[in-house]
Amino acid sequence: MIELISQREDEQNFEARLNALISNRFGQDEDISVSVKKIIDDIRTAKDRDQVVFSYATKYDQEVRAVTVKAFPDEIKAAYQSISPLKLKAIRDAIKGVRAFHLKQKKKAAKLKGKKSILALREVPVESVGIYVPGGRAAYPSTVIMNAIPAQIAGVKKIVMVTPFRPTEEERKKGLKGKGNPYVLVAANEVALSGNVPIEIYKIGGAHAVAALAFGSQSIPKVDLIIGPGSAFVTEAKKQLSGIVGIDKLAGPSDVVVLADKTANPISVAVDMKSQMEHDPNASAILVTPDRALADKVMEDLPSVTSLSKIFVVKDMAEGIRVVNRLAPEHLEVIIKNPTGILDKIVNAGAIFLGEYTPVAMGDYGVGPNHVLPTGGTARFSSVLTVSDFMKRQSVMMLTKEQFKKKAFMVETFANMEGFAAHANSVAIRAKD
Repeated sequence: MIELISQREDEQNFEARLNALISNRFGQDEDISVSVKKIIDDIRTAKDRDQVVFSYATKYDQEVRAVTVKAFPDEIKAAYQSISPLKLKAIRDAIKGVRAFHLKQKKKAAKLKGKKSILALREVPVESVGIYVPGGRAAYPSTVIMNAIPAQIAGVKKIVMVTPFRPTEEERKKGLKGKGNPYVLVAANEVALSGNVPIEIYKIGGAHAVAALAFGSQSIPKVDLIIGPGSAFVTEAKKQLSGIVGIDKLAGPSDVVVLADKTANPISVAVDMKSQMEHDPNASAILVTPDRALADKVMEDLPSVTSLSKIFVVKDMAEGIRVVNRLAPEHLEVIIKNPTGILDKIVNAGAIFLGEYTPVAMGDYGVGPNHVLPTGGTARFSSVLTVSDFMKRQSVMMLTKEQFKKKAFMVETFANMEGFAAHANSVAIRAKD
């Protein structure tokens, strides 16, 4: 049964257990780090990168070659034929909702413009993006939608998707190839059509797919930014390649915190916590409440869970808010009498779900906001994925002669203070004119 820690009964132990929970989320597997480094080095230094990438793909998923690594139109057509009209409608509805919300995020950058002068912050999209879509324990068409749509809206012209085509055990026994998840393939094609930006699909996954996107190979294009969740190996590859290529964020196990009072339905709270546990064996679900009766009822309906799942019974709602901000959850459900009344006090959370009728599941799919969120407490400094994540910001300046002379003394003085004589001279020779 899930563990309950009460602040009223043992305040000193309560804080110690909270601190331990927070610190335990930041583990690192050295074996994974070493394995991923070897994969990256093998691909980076290879004269024939295709050969190395394909050998890893064959080892972990299935055999691929240059002529088969890219998804064929016939495979996309077959995916459409294998799904029901209702599921196709759900995919299209989700795309419509997510696109509508993200279109509102485009905004003009700051600009001060005179008759002949410019001081501006200019935004331009990255040129190419690689989207990683998992294909292991489960496959997620929503990942395609949430990552590709803001990239399209930002103006990214080249979008590449990698996802492993892993045969089922039955297919392996029969010597058949994996077909790829039909919902993922259909979602990618629907996003491409609705946004008028093609999505190239490559049948590889794992750390080798991330390295292939970072360095490029004969068959797989190099990209400027890699986004999307994956296994611990995928996350480690993104971590090691950050700086060589841009990344969105390092995704860890998913988590939810439910902040609830006595008005919350314990059955709803319990099922929302259970839903988060579906993601991953290491996913965590935490209830924070000042109501012991609610905590006891929720405990009765929860199975044995990971050590990261707890119930914290706090003295009052102010303490509950403090605990939430310490935990900095990926998902925060606020199921209290007046959920909007405390919104301004929540400073650390990836996404906030207010009220009884806004479970996390609504945000996971096509309601509108993005579901790519900071995990592992990184909501303290990281944010939900937005259109801006696909934009680069550039400063632009153009001064008139009069403006230059007005600022020349200040700039020349600073340059001399910092010991840069040539900087100062580049101003001084112009100031004489």
